[in-house]
Amino acid sequence: MLILEANDTIAPVQPKPGTQVLIPSQMLLPDVPREGIVVNLAELRLYYFPPGENQVQVYPLGIGQLGLETPEMTTRVGQKIPNPTDAYRRHPRALAGERGDAASGGPGRTEQSPGRYALRLAYGNGEYLIHGTNAPDSVCLRVSSGCMRMNADDIKALFSGENRDAGTDYQSAGEVCRRAGW
Repeated sequence: MLILEANDTIAPVQPKPGTQVLIPSQMLLPDVPREGIVVNLAELRLYYFPPGENQVQVYPLGIGQLGLETPEMTTRVGQKIPNPTDAYRRHPRALAGERGDAASGGPGRTEQSPGRYALRLAYGNGEYLIHGTNAPDSVCLRVSSGCMRMNADDIKALFSGENRDAGTDYQSAGEVCRRAGW
């Protein structure tokens, strides 16, 4: 949508070959302390602020569906889990799916893989993970059982980078960032 707004004089369906298109690359960051992992639930974005650096890494994110929303929380990363298949299968909401509970999506629910990396949040009983997915089309959608889904390369970068150990601060908010005037 931002590309269309930034290029409102260009035909959006069939621009002429060679037409120069402006790609917006600036963003307004959430109004929260710039530390650790910050999730903006309204924008479906995860921001990572590396310690001691004046930069931010931004990733698209899938979150919980209606009735199984990803909650707003302030916590920390409780555990880094490589190859999290077993941890995911024991996840309370995944177990509910095996039992056919309505809150899980019921029987016949498609098996989702958490990918090769997961970060378990130290919130509640540890039921919320930031993990990869075998369904990349689900990233940037509200379709999970409350966990946060990332593209495989993105969760690998977040998981593998320096200073992303258990204990990294985490906060989420439902704030909608407002655009500045042009």
